[in-house]
Amino acid sequence: MALIRLLAEVQTQSAVGQTTLLLIDEPELYLHPQAIELVRDALKSLSMTNYQVVFSTHSSLMVEQEDVPYTNIVRKNVGGNTLVTERIAEAIQEEIEGNLNQARILFEIYNMNQILFADRILIAEGATEQSVLPDLFKACSRSFSTHKTALVIADGCRGIHKMGKILTRIGIPFKALVDIDYAFTTAVNANLIAADDTDILNAKQALAESALRNNFELDGSNLPQKTGSRKAYIAYELFAEEDASIDLISNVHEKLKQNGYWLWKKGAIEQHLSLEAKTTNDWITFKVNIKEHGFDETVDDHQNIRDMAVWATS
Repeated sequence: MALIRLLAEVQTQSAVGQTTLLLIDEPELYLHPQAIELVRDALKSLSMTNYQVVFSTHSSLMVEQEDVPYTNIVRKNVGGNTLVTERIAEAIQEEIEGNLNQARILFEIYNMNQILFADRILIAEGATEQSVLPDLFKACSRSFSTHKTALVIADGCRGIHKMGKILTRIGIPFKALVDIDYAFTTAVNANLIAADDTDILNAKQALAESALRNNFELDGSNLPQKTGSRKAYIAYELFAEEDASIDLISNVHEKLKQNGYWLWKKGAIEQHLSLEAKTTNDWITFKVNIKEHGFDETVDDHQNIRDMAVWATS
């Protein structure tokens, strides 16, 4: 590896028209993290000259964030056959329309090199999930690393669906955690649940009645307005608290669950965790309380959260 670094520094040039092929199996072995990054940078530097560099690795440190979309994942299927998956960048071009949308998904994936080494992916939405879920799953004895699961945070409802399409195309199983608004918007548009599904229609009717009781405005689709006097997420939380809504939401939850989507039946994750706000201080306090007082004492809805953690990592 020292010679590789030296070679990259002197940038020895091959004859014009020649390419030198370097094949290396797990160059990160026996190196500390900083040395791994130096070797990675040296190999990348060589690849920009007359060298074709091919290496295999089990270390995320060997794949720089900007190279994640252009990396091949090699796996064995159940029958023992070796499969080389489509690259993420190629899948995005095929599945996502519009250069801006493609660029946005690429930007999100740059920070997700752990997906290259996971057996399954859990997609979630929001900063709360990103902050608390690793500690939450660990407290439920379902840590991500133990169950070879990677957490991916998508940008909003549509981001979850787009990310799911990419993961499906490259052959990585995934599940997703979604807020209640997902059921009425993206889930219907993605055919995860029919627009004329009885529970969806009844839930929309109950939502309209809830709007009258709780004083929040609906848009043209009879869904809470994002710019109303009450924020949409608060409207959904008020709707989810009502007795008339509980069974309807549970039915929709079960239907989405069959397709790999876990619906937060109380509106969003914060209500299930008894979090009053979506702030950093709240997340830190929550994680400290889990360590000091235990999971069951900290989380009122602890059994439902445990069920979710088992489902997500199975």
